[in-house]
Amino acid sequence: HPQRLGPPQNAGTGQVSTVTFNPKQPVLAVADYDGTVQLWNVADPARPRVSATLQRGDTSLAHGIHGVAFSADGTLLASAGADDTVRLWNVRDPAHPVEVTTPLASQTGGVLAVAFSPDGHTLATANQDHTVRLWDIRNLAHPVRVGQKLTGHTSFVYSATFSSDGHTLATSGDDHTIRLWDVGDPAHPSALGQPLIGHTAAIDQVVFGPNGGLLASAGDDHTVQLTALDAGRATRRICAVTGGALGRPQWQEYIPELPFDPPCPGGPPE
Repeated sequence: HPQRLGPPQNAGTGQVSTVTFNPKQPVLAVADYDGTVQLWNVADPARPRVSATLQRGDTSLAHGIHGVAFSADGTLLASAGADDTVRLWNVRDPAHPVEVTTPLASQTGGVLAVAFSPDGHTLATANQDHTVRLWDIRNLAHPVRVGQKLTGHTSFVYSATFSSDGHTLATSGDDHTIRLWDVGDPAHPSALGQPLIGHTAAIDQVVFGPNGGLLASAGDDHTVQLTALDAGRATRRICAVTGGALGRPQWQEYIPELPFDPPCPGGPPE
């Protein structure tokens, strides 16, 4: 029986694009298409108040902020701008945020989403040019781009998220697909398997479950889909749903591209 805490809050002057909580402080970041990011003190959730406004009046950001993310330790905030840049802010004191470096320039189109690795060493940026880039931000004074661009998406990349161990990056976009990447060594990233399909429209958001074995995706096709990344878990689910009766006819109907190999113990051989 959830209840709303206090009245709706006005944020910025445009459409709110995304919100995210600081994992270590009672702070909510609110990104707006008017080119601002507001930091809200939510220590009293019924009476939130704006602590600071970032990027107010910067005309280069007039087309908005598409995404924001906090680092796992809560000390950094990254904002993805339609001006082709990512900005990093020290938010240890959320009432007095400080930009810590010059903007990171994508140079090839707007940045649509940002994500920190769990250890805070790497920042991923999802871009309008159909690519994802990785940045080494251990030296905040001089962040550097590492590895090759992650390519494979055929349209805008709307979302990027790291697994809890930081070894896998999931991305989704306007091409209706989710892609998984091995980023255990950010200098040498590589694709993992084939794109995950199932949505029939753009996929706006993708997130890992806490243990990394489950992936949730939200699409413009009005659906949220859950994908099991643990092969054993997926097999058990398939066998439970089919009652173990996954025979050759069903195999040929659903996965004809793979050799017949029934996964359910005691199931029909044909």
